[in-house]
Amino acid sequence: MIQPAKPKRPYIVVCSCGWTRECSSRWAAESVAKLHTKPRKPGTEHTVRIEVPPDQTGGLRELPLP
Repeated sequence: MIQPAKPKRPYIVVCSCGWTRECSSRWAAESVAKLHTKPRKPGTEHTVRIEVPPDQTGGLRELPLP
């Protein structure tokens, strides 16, 4: 019997301003993070991090941003 594929867990982009977004790949998460940090209002600071889906050991990792 063929087992159904497990759904991929999303990469989550989180900003200090309270904004979050789920992305399907690392590439998409990095692109979304770069676009979000473009200043919209003067004086608003954005500290963005990308939460990587848990690996096989069950741990949650964060990617460093360039």
